[in-house]
Amino acid sequence: MKRSSVVLSIGLVAVIVVSFFVERAQADGLQPSSATTSVERSLVSNSAQLPLNKIVYSSGYTTANQTYNIYVMNADGSGQTQLTNQTGSRYLKPTWSPDGTQIAFSIITPITGDTINQVWLMNANGSNMHNLVDLPGHHFHPTWSPDGTRIAFSSDLYNPGATTPNHIYVIKADGSGPPVNLTSSATAHDTWPDWSPDARELPMCPARR
Repeated sequence: MKRSSVVLSIGLVAVIVVSFFVERAQADGLQPSSATTSVERSLVSNSAQLPLNKIVYSSGYTTANQTYNIYVMNADGSGQTQLTNQTGSRYLKPTWSPDGTQIAFSIITPITGDTINQVWLMNANGSNMHNLVDLPGHHFHPTWSPDGTRIAFSSDLYNPGATTPNHIYVIKADGSGPPVNLTSSATAHDTWPDWSPDARELPMCPARR
């Protein structure tokens, strides 16, 4: 009898947890995929990273030209669709805007003795590709602010070089105004910024030299 009560209690807690996430997602205007049946898929398909029940990712081959393109697919792995079609560059680290209408990503293009590293934007269907940070330097790892108005990125802006430390910058998502420098360490490459949910903090990964 006690064992049955424990199992029943666990089941009730699971139902409450799943119901909370589903109701919260629906309140935010998100609807689970019709293919979403398990607890795991319910939580994944309604996460903030998948505003349209879609996953955006980069895929390519480790070949001489290091070509990578950007794709999207449904949360269950179906409907894989290629958004970019180029050769000779790496389109990497794609990330959704909070409203799911745009994708920010990095482009790395090899040149003699160096690479060109840029942060670009495009619409969710691959249209309207444009360079967000058209300034000197190597720009990496874009990440959207929770309200979608700003993008943080790592860069050796204005002082590019193989040994120049990368710092964290923030720029308006519409490209207006200059980037704002947030870090200035002379002994670390500051990379992989990510916003806290309330946008009050911006954690990063410093690599000390």
